[in-house]
Amino acid sequence: MPRLRKIVSPSLVVAASVLLTGCSAAGVATLRNSRTAYNNAIIATNNEQILAAIVRIRYHEATSMLAVSSITANASVQGTIGAQFGVGPEGNFSGNLVPLSAGGVYEENPTISYVPVQGQDYLRSMLAPMPLDITVLILNSLGRNAGMYRLVIAEMNGVRTSRLDGASEEEATRFGKAADILAKMQRQGSLVWTSDDAGADSKAPPDYAMGFRGHGPEYEADMAALKELVGLDPEPVTKEFSRVRVALGLGHESGHTAAIYTRSLFDLLSVASFAVEVPEDHVAAGLAPASGPASQFPLRIRSASSEPRRALVAFQHYGTWFYIDAGDLESKQTFRVLEAITSARIADSSKGVGTPVLTVPISR
Repeated sequence: MPRLRKIVSPSLVVAASVLLTGCSAAGVATLRNSRTAYNNAIIATNNEQILAAIVRIRYHEATSMLAVSSITANASVQGTIGAQFGVGPEGNFSGNLVPLSAGGVYEENPTISYVPVQGQDYLRSMLAPMPLDITVLILNSLGRNAGMYRLVIAEMNGVRTSRLDGASEEEATRFGKAADILAKMQRQGSLVWTSDDAGADSKAPPDYAMGFRGHGPEYEADMAALKELVGLDPEPVTKEFSRVRVALGLGHESGHTAAIYTRSLFDLLSVASFAVEVPEDHVAAGLAPASGPASQFPLRIRSASSEPRRALVAFQHYGTWFYIDAGDLESKQTFRVLEAITSARIADSSKGVGTPVLTVPISR
């Protein structure tokens, strides 16, 4: 009778335990790293969506937006363990058997689901002027760059800020000088945008203001210039501190109040579209209108015939690549503001939207 011999090491159970533990550890590590993959995918698609909208607006084409609805990750772990046996004389199979084999597979199938943003809420969010509280927060954080004033404010005390808003050359120059002074004062710590909330129990709306603090000939010269350029006449609070109330509106109320009219999201994307470098052959072919007034905003969207190697974000349209150079810090900052405002408006207007209609897998 043939002799049955089992070639198996006593360490079989230990090896199996190590294998399964290894699969488990790999799964945990992968799950921990998944957030990076999700974030990268969402950031990339958000950036591409906004750049595509800006370019299409420049080409007078329709745009649409998608909002992230959900993120799902389905993970599975499979392990296999095997041993080989020999039958008959040991010389027939000696050295030809694998006494112990083991394998494991970890598989993850993440998906991101989107919903189309549409309807009256979306239209309102696109066309409504930016709320004053958001404007104050943006300028308080990024107002050290004079271009941010032109980006978010369309008019201050009756002075329109840009030729793109129909301002005369004299108006645009006046506001440009005022924006330069405000940005300089903010860099020096002489200006801060503030919000005085009356409290949760009060029905009074928050009081927004520009707070000025300083002294000396340069400070006094800057304040005099602001009064002449855009009618700002701060009201003294203490010897070295004064304030100008900020209100949302058109026209000019008084020197102690800055009436500002903010841009809507549609306005922001429209003025950003003037920063797009459209190839001359596209204009000649009637694909896009000729350039209007020169963009005065801190944003430059370049174009190239081939895919750029160093780009923050890139989008191909009519065979041309449009992109923001990764080394253009000013444009990157402006685009970051546009992305933040757009994402917030999309999120607000997409609440309560129905079932997702698009599910996109992420390759692992």
